[in-house]
Amino acid sequence: MHKILNDKIYLDYLDTLQFSSSKVLELPDENLEDFILEDLDAAYRSLFRDSTLSYLLTINLIDDLIYQQSLLLRNKIESVIDDDDKRCAKSFRNDLAWKEVFSLTDEILDKLSIFNNE
Repeated sequence: MHKILNDKIYLDYLDTLQFSSSKVLELPDENLEDFILEDLDAAYRSLFRDSTLSYLLTINLIDDLIYQQSLLLRNKIESVIDDDDKRCAKSFRNDLAWKEVFSLTDEILDKLSIFNNE
């Protein structure tokens, strides 16, 4: 049962990272807005919480650097996602703060790929 729970939390964490990766910028504007404003907004609040990340760290599904970067990512997302001026496809594509979110997410995903292959 614990293995299933661990896998579910980790897979949800990875899915949430995908919601904020630069790959979402390939989506049409309407899909991009839905993806970020619905999927990312709902998921990051629980999956990038300190307790969830600490759990993933404790069971060795992430390392300390990924843990720290995920906390930073949560803060970056929090700083822009509720800003009405930054809740549209144009902002997602052009705003510096959103570019930082996408860049940091891509960096975390790259580190996870390396960490999981070690």
